[in-house]
Amino acid sequence: MVAQLASHLSTVQDVLKLYTVIKRNQNPMPRDKLALNEIIWQIVASIPQGSVATYGQIAKLAGYPSHARYVGATLKKLPAVSVLPWHRVVNSKGELSFPVDGEQYQKQKALLEAEGIEFESFKLSLSRYGLDR
Repeated sequence: MVAQLASHLSTVQDVLKLYTVIKRNQNPMPRDKLALNEIIWQIVASIPQGSVATYGQIAKLAGYPSHARYVGATLKKLPAVSVLPWHRVVNSKGELSFPVDGEQYQKQKALLEAEGIEFESFKLSLSRYGLDR
């Protein structure tokens, strides 16, 4: 899985741009959290179009397998102008984590559907679209 992700890494320039935007818009973070956030951003940036990863997969790839919720919190803090494909991150059931009737849910679902991902009963198939497929 790591080799597959490595082949899809975004340019370092894109990650640095994101880092600059976030640094400008947020209070300084402790150095260790900033390092973990950067790893999370790089992993999310590497998720190929038409694929998804779970919060837990990203945490595991980052070297913090018990930090799935931290991954979610990190993505929640992204600025609106972020270039990261945050919409490619879903929960372990293949569901979107926003309330179904919410604007963010509709936005994430529309972005995934535009990449060819299909939903059935509010779920997508991790065996079909997940990184481990």
